[in-house]
Amino acid sequence: MHGRTSHCRHGAPNQLSPFRERVFVGGKLLGARRDHGGELRRGVLARAIEPGQVAPATRLDLRSTLDKYESELKPPWTIRLATRREAKDIADVMAKVFHKPQQLKMMNDASFTIFKAEVLNSMISKLFHIPEDRFACMVICDGNGELCAAVEVSRQDQATVLQSLARMGFVVPTYAYISGMAVLDDCRRQGFGTALLSAAEYVADVWGESQTVLHVYVDNPSAIEFYEKNGYSEIHKDDWFHVLGRRKRLLMRRE
Repeated sequence: MHGRTSHCRHGAPNQLSPFRERVFVGGKLLGARRDHGGELRRGVLARAIEPGQVAPATRLDLRSTLDKYESELKPPWTIRLATRREAKDIADVMAKVFHKPQQLKMMNDASFTIFKAEVLNSMISKLFHIPEDRFACMVICDGNGELCAAVEVSRQDQATVLQSLARMGFVVPTYAYISGMAVLDDCRRQGFGTALLSAAEYVADVWGESQTVLHVYVDNPSAIEFYEKNGYSEIHKDDWFHVLGRRKRLLMRRE
């Protein structure tokens, strides 16, 4: 059975996979996987991101800025921006954390393989096709470069979230969205969750986003407590007609 964490499952928009999320910017769909009957993600991205839309300096600025980021992690652990070549390792960490085990081993192995392939496909698409002023993945590594934790942060403008922020008096065109936080069992209780959250918030600040939000499941009190301790508060709860067949979530905002 693959390991998982208790408070690191908040980023999943639905119960089937945490990687069906869609990154909306400027009314265009970025970083989405193929949903039932939907378009291929790569095709959508190709139309959404035009050549020359993002200056090369934008990509370099984020990486060079994050190189100066100082976390509270002690050696040999380091936290940094993920690279494209690490997509497979990131997918492995996230699949182990988010995969829902099956009772029969044969079914579990097959289910895990399929799930990991979905995660890898999504991560490759995001790392290769979404500019670094729209999406970033932060990872924690040991002294040998082995990944043990990861988190995603993206800039979005999904209408429902913007409406929730507006009701609180925060009228903004875009916001930073934290998701996919995953820490392997062997690496827990070392402050990695807090370190990842802080790093994601740092990226949001570098982007100039004044509002940072995330989703957490209502039936995950330990996760809710974790985010409340780190300065997040509830601004919206999924309505019943939004959660048919899904777990209800809270939308939380960084104070």
